[in-house]
Amino acid sequence: MTNLLLSGDPCERPVGGIPYIEIVPSVAIASMAIPSGLRFQGPLTLKPSWAWLRVEFSEETAFYSEKDVNNQHGTVYEIKTGGFYPRDSRAVVEQLEKMKNYYWVARVKDMDDKWRLVGSDRQTLKFSSRSYEITTLQQRRGFLLEMSGIFTRPALFDER
Repeated sequence: MTNLLLSGDPCERPVGGIPYIEIVPSVAIASMAIPSGLRFQGPLTLKPSWAWLRVEFSEETAFYSEKDVNNQHGTVYEIKTGGFYPRDSRAVVEQLEKMKNYYWVARVKDMDDKWRLVGSDRQTLKFSSRSYEITTLQQRRGFLLEMSGIFTRPALFDER
C-alpha cells in the first residue's frame, strides 16, 4: 500500500460533477472481457442493432455513489447513479416504463473526462426509482432517475 498524497500544488482540485451517463441493457452485450483488476481496456462488444443510450441530466443534479458494505459474506459494493432529467412528455414516460423492464450496464463520465464502467452481463444496475412531482410554480418538470445495484467489486476504470 502507498500514501494517498496530493501534490504540493495548492490549485490541485479535481473537477467534480457528471455531465452525462451512457447505458445499455445487459442483454445487448455480445461479449465483455472481465479484468482481474479494476482497469478495463475492453473489449466490450454489443450485439447488432444495439447502441449505448446517452442520458443527460440538469446541471448539478447528476450523482454517482459507490459504498462498500461488509456483511456475513464479505464486502459488497452498493452503486447508485442518476440525476434529474428535465423533460415531461408521454414519450418520455413510455420510454422510462420500458426501461424498467431491463437490467443495465452504465458508463459514468465525470468532468475530468474519466469513465467508470458499472456492471457487466452478469452483475447489473436496475432502475430503482423514478419520481415526478410538481407542487409549486417554481419547480421544474421532469424526473429524478436513479439506477442502483449491488456488486462484488467496485466499478471499473474504463480506459478504452
